[in-house]
Amino acid sequence: MLTEHHPRTAMLTGKVNIAVFAAFSIVIDIGLHPSAVFKPICGP
Repeated sequence: MLTEHHPRTAMLTGKVNIAVFAAFSIVIDIGLHPSAVFKPICGP
């Protein structure tokens, strides 16, 4: 694998994966709960 010789690339890939996953989760959450976008966040 290419990342075995480049630890920085592996770390960057991991960070990108986390960022993509977080963004994807937010998009799904907004898609499932559209009204939550318009409500202020003030607890459960």
